[in-house]
Formats: sequence, structure tokens, C-alpha cells
Amino acid sequence: MERLNIDPNEPETDVLQYAARVLREGGVVAYPTETFYGLGANALEASPCDKILILKGHRENKPLTLIVSGIEQIDVFVESHPPWLELVASEFWPGPLSLVLPVRSNLSGPMGQYSSVVVRVSSHSVARELARTAGFPLTATSANPSNEPPARTADEVVGPFGSRLDLVLDGGRTPGGPSSTIVDLNGPTPRLIRRGPIALEDIEKALEE
Repeated sequence: MERLNIDPNEPETDVLQYAARVLREGGVVAYPTETFYGLGANALEASPCDKILILKGHRENKPLTLIVSGIEQIDVFVESHPPWLELVASEFWPGPLSLVLPVRSNLSGPMGQYSSVVVRVSSHSVARELARTAGFPLTATSANPSNEPPARTADEVVGPFGSRLDLVLDGGRTPGGPSSTIVDLNGPTPRLIRRGPIALEDIEKALEE
């Protein structure tokens, strides 16, 4: 297991490129987000995603949570854009808003077993730029074993996982705080799944305007 320091505000290009190479080779990279540390793997490949589930200690059939660099990365796996996706994305991304979107019906790999995925553009520079540098969506599950508190520091990530991780990007202590708002955009109107920093009323207001 390697551990590299990274600037949380202006992440170094060489460190991002190295981490992206680890991800392309099927590795698992722990990285800081605007709340806690996450476990990142190539969300389009089955083997890295299986590694994440084994690390977490469960194999629940739950939709994947992904971090993308921007709306342009969504086309790879989303069936079709809801009519208001671009408006919501431009208003609230990057930020603590996760959107439930439909998966392409003919998609192979780990996302092919789900009808939908949960997607967000992180407001943390490391998480967002890592997805951009890698060129594919990243898994965004919290970097802790199931039923354990989420990790706010690299030391708290290394503690339970150690050498089972390929790389830890140490961006210092993360702020913690509430998880992102989750809104389902599959239906005719947005539907709140989980309350968070962004209120559903704010999204509805943006759509009305």
C-alpha cells in the first residue's frame, strides 16, 4: 500500500496522474471528499468494484454511488437525460447533491445489474479532478468497513484496511458533516430520497425559474 500527500485545494497533477494509473490498472484508491474519505475504483469494471465490496465487508445489491467530473461523463452509462438534468447540474454541481439516474439497458459490467445509479460531482478538488484525470466514473463509497464510522483522516482509512488498499491520497482532515442530498430524477418530477444540505424546495424553485 502506498500513501501520497496531495493538496486538497490544488491537487498536484503528477499525483493525480499516478492515482489515475492505479485506478486504470484495477486498483483501489482512497481519496478525500468534502465530507469524508471515499474508496475509489473504476465503476465501469467488475473486478475493481468487487474489491470495494470485499473491503467494505458486504455484498448488498445496492445501486452504485459514483463521482463524475461533470455531466459529460454521465453519457457513458445513463440511458437518457431527464429534461431538467442539465439545469439542475449547472445550478448545484459541483456540490452536495446526488442524483438517481437510469442506467443504459445494454450496459455490461457492474452497473449493468442495476436499473439506476446515484451520481454527483464532488465539490472537493481531489475527488472531482481524480475522476477527470482517470477519464471514468469512480465509486464513491465511504472508506470504512460496513457499520463503522466514516473516516475523516488518512490514518483512519489505513487503520482497518492497511495493505489491502493500493493507494491512499492523504489530503488532510476532511470536514465531515451531513451526507449529500439524494434526488431521484427518473420520474416526471424530482423525488427526494435523502435529506441533505440542499433542500428539494431549492431544486424545485430552480426548475420553476
